[in-house]
Amino acid sequence: MIFLTVGTQLPFDRLVATVDAYCAAHPGEEVFGQIGDGRYQPENFAAVPFLSATQCRSQFRRAELVIAHVGIGSIFTALEFAKPIVMMARLAQHSEHRDNHQEQTLRYFSRLQHCYPINDADQLADALVQARQHPEQRETVSRFAPETTLNALRKVLA
Repeated sequence: MIFLTVGTQLPFDRLVATVDAYCAAHPGEEVFGQIGDGRYQPENFAAVPFLSATQCRSQFRRAELVIAHVGIGSIFTALEFAKPIVMMARLAQHSEHRDNHQEQTLRYFSRLQHCYPINDADQLADALVQARQHPEQRETVSRFAPETTLNALRKVLA
């Protein structure tokens, strides 16, 4: 199963429509989406506007891979569960965000072997093929700060 998440702060109709078009062309693909309160409603995969934090983590855990906006929470949760993540940045020129900071974040994380950037619908199918390769090479990140960081904070706060 592919889990699509656009986060909770802003709609991302362009990404939802991209995944919907992919699902129309690949009818056997199981996709579940958390799509926010955008205007576009998918016809080719199941979706809800929002999930609780527990429900969202459950979908990340269950997913084979994740498609997401370039949100730090989505990226780190995918990495925590060792899920490959295909990411599309919200862009100011499409009125999806106030600026293009997600492009810089996308460039940074696309250096990791299990993060796959896309810029448009034409790149999604290839990114999904790449994301499904070499699952044994996926790294994880901890949900919590390293002990050295925690100790440094304890000293500062003491």
